[in-house]
Amino acid sequence: YTAPAFTDLDGDGDLDLLAGHDAGKIIYFEDTTSCAPPNVATTIAGVTITAAFAGADSYQWVVCPGMAVAAGVSTNQSYTATTNGDYAVIITEMGCSDTSACVTINSVGISEWTDENEISVFPNPNNGSFTISGVTDANLLFLLQNETGQVVQRIRLNPNNNYHFTVENLANGVYFIRQEGSGLNKRIVVIK
Repeated sequence: YTAPAFTDLDGDGDLDLLAGHDAGKIIYFEDTTSCAPPNVATTIAGVTITAAFAGADSYQWVVCPGMAVAAGVSTNQSYTATTNGDYAVIITEMGCSDTSACVTINSVGISEWTDENEISVFPNPNNGSFTISGVTDANLLFLLQNETGQVVQRIRLNPNNNYHFTVENLANGVYFIRQEGSGLNKRIVVIK
């Protein structure tokens, strides 16, 4: 008898079994199963990423690049990011694993206005000229922030300017209007 050995004898990427027999024979078992990689598509809703493949044997959410394990509960079909960054999921099903493309989450910590304290920004999308309505205070300071949270412009709105403001030289993209002193944001899109 010899100890069994698992090795890829036929070069097809799976492990085959090689074992010795008491009669001096060598027994070879070829793994003929094929491995079909699971669907690794993902969807994003807010700061939650969900793997399209439901009921997999395992999920492991990782941070891109480097593939370090993501913070928090990172072994479910869905993952809620706790920090902005790039994430992927490694899905394993019936011994076959595959990794999704990295997706970017960049809105952790951004809360939007709710109905009871709603403001409107219109038009949205806009070309950098917009009006904020629903404002009741006479003199408010708003911050215009880009997707990384950098303040692009400070905006003072009041009845004298009809709560209207034009931002010059703003690149196309997604921005957030935040009332200074509150954590509430309103998403706006600028397209020129």
